[in-house]
Amino acid sequence: MQGVMAPPKRHPTPPLMLAAAPLQPTRGLMSVEARAFAEFDLQLELRRLLWSAAVALLLVLCLLHAVGTR
Repeated sequence: MQGVMAPPKRHPTPPLMLAAAPLQPTRGLMSVEARAFAEFDLQLELRRLLWSAAVALLLVLCLLHAVGTR
C-alpha cells in the first residue's frame, strides 16, 4: 500500500507515437495495400465530392443572401 510519504510510482505508458497513431489504417488511394485500392469506389467518391460542392455552394449563397438583405 502506498502511503502519503512514499515516492510516487511510475505507470508504464505507451510511447507517444503509438498513442497518436490512428486505431485503424486508412483505406484509400494513398494506402500501401493493394486490397485497399481494389475496395476504392470511384462513383461513391465522386458522388460525395459533388454533394459536398453543392452543400458548400448552398451555404455560400445563403450567406450572401443574408448579408445582402441588411
